[in-house]
Amino acid sequence: MENQGFDVQSEALRRYAQALGDFGTARQIEEIRRRTQGYKLSGSVFGMLPESDALRDDYNAQLDRSGEDLRDGAELLRNIAKNLKESADDYDATEDGAAHGFGGGH
Repeated sequence: MENQGFDVQSEALRRYAQALGDFGTARQIEEIRRRTQGYKLSGSVFGMLPESDALRDDYNAQLDRSGEDLRDGAELLRNIAKNLKESADDYDATEDGAAHGFGGGH
């Protein structure tokens, strides 16, 4: 079986990284997080029964946890984007090094 190798499209990796990172999905998730954190409830929003305060407190706790999850998700996407960019740079450097090693190059 002949080894046919592969060709990495480093610019495609960079475009995908940009779509995930600070100018793409991660930014959108942060915007959702920012908007939803404004929905904290206060007072007797669920009525005057004793259970109402517990319901409000549970809602606010869930809101806090979802905000943390969204923050973590955005950070994860930023890390993936960073690693994709670094991979693209590494592929390009390896390709350039190999080309120079064989007497070619840019």
